[in-house]
Amino acid sequence: MTASLVVIALSSATFLVVTVAWLTVRAQDRDPPPHEAAPPPPEPEPVPRGPDPRGIGIGDVIDCQGARWFVIGVLHMEDGDQRWREFLLDDGAGHYTWLTVEQRGGGLEVVLWMDAPSQGMIPPQRTVLIDGVEYVPVERGTAAFRSEGSTGHADSGWIDYADYRSPEGRYLSFERVRGRTPWTASYGRPLPPGSIAINP
Repeated sequence: MTASLVVIALSSATFLVVTVAWLTVRAQDRDPPPHEAAPPPPEPEPVPRGPDPRGIGIGDVIDCQGARWFVIGVLHMEDGDQRWREFLLDDGAGHYTWLTVEQRGGGLEVVLWMDAPSQGMIPPQRTVLIDGVEYVPVERGTAAFRSEGSTGHADSGWIDYADYRSPEGRYLSFERVRGRTPWTASYGRPLPPGSIAINP
């Protein structure tokens, strides 16, 4: 009888040890491995490149590709649902140019313009050749404008325009103030983001 009790006790102890060991292994299987890396932190928000040209105003100083310009006037343009602004820039030495800022699709287009030799040309409906470069018509219309500051234009009026592009991506634009000025032409140079500095 005593021997039977000893066997039973030993069997119970063995069963208890095996059970505890099995439960311990199961618990370890459920825990994540101690060497598992933490999830990576979220990516930082992209930092805007350069100042926003939509904030340009009269009196600002613009540094652009090695030149400094003073904003002395702006034309607020509207043609249907298209709206853009044309800023008149003065370098302080009697030289002037225009800077156009326009939201197009999902991007912002900023173009610096310089005079082109139009010689009294009327913008044709077809390809135009200037300085040996062919330009294809892309857009034309009439925009209402409102003048602010010194622009050389009346307080308001209408501007006819005709825009062209070359296969290499060059810009050409004709404009005239309806009933007041003849057609003039300008070459356009698109500016990449961050290429201008705006000093209020």
